[in-house]
Amino acid sequence: MCSNCSCAEESIVHAIFNCSRVRGIWMESSFHELIVEAPTSSFGELLLWVSERIQRNEYVNDYESYVAKVIHRAKVVTMCSASGWTRPPTMVWKVNTDAAIMEGGGMGLGVVVRGSNGQLIEVAVQRVKARWSANVAEVVVAWYGMQLVRGLEARKVWLESDALSVVTAVNGHGHGRSPVFMFLNKILALANDCDVFQCSHVG
Repeated sequence: MCSNCSCAEESIVHAIFNCSRVRGIWMESSFHELIVEAPTSSFGELLLWVSERIQRNEYVNDYESYVAKVIHRAKVVTMCSASGWTRPPTMVWKVNTDAAIMEGGGMGLGVVVRGSNGQLIEVAVQRVKARWSANVAEVVVAWYGMQLVRGLEARKVWLESDALSVVTAVNGHGHGRSPVFMFLNKILALANDCDVFQCSHVG
């Protein structure tokens, strides 16, 4: 049973297209009527059916239109951007994250955790076979960093990123329906579980 709506058996087709939690997203798409008419016996059949009826440039145009409709701009937060790494206060762990597009495809995610004396606590790198935009990659690696530091049971966390859009969204509690905000919500949930949390930008 679907854990979101409890109205149907959980499946890929239901989770992406039919669940009441996602129907609003498709309502904003110019492909809505096409999705309604598509066969639903399997995800593969549905995907093939739709792809045969849509040109590649239509996907791009629809995504740009979708973003303009569903993303609500995060509240602008005034902040100072550091030009280099600075030590966190006593008992606070600082998490620095960065993402990169890898040669040959995929994304590289990197996380460094340091203590208040500058000591290295943890380093983690991961290569992901995905084709995200730079913004999505940066918010994903921030979530990866928060997962790592909370897994180490840190209660006082300072998240620092070189992606100003991520820092602004975290501090402004941005919201919307794009993939960026799915990961942002996960970051905020982990942050809310901390005794102390702050997020800043580093140039």
